[in-house]
Amino acid sequence: MPGASGHAIAAELRGIYKSARPFMIAISGKWYSASDRLVAMGAGFDHFLEKPADPRELAHLLDGVSQRMAAA
Repeated sequence: MPGASGHAIAAELRGIYKSARPFMIAISGKWYSASDRLVAMGAGFDHFLEKPADPRELAHLLDGVSQRMAAA
């Protein structure tokens, strides 16, 4: 995201939506070391995927969200 840090945006969204937490997935083609993953999770991302993200893995993560929402 040119001009914006995904970590900063994730942290801001977590601050805005405290009760109805948005589900966020970080997808990066440059930052994918173990420490990069920890930083992303600390910023509030729920999952971290490397580019190119596997569409099946992404679909599986989103399916889990929809199942949790349906059960609520």
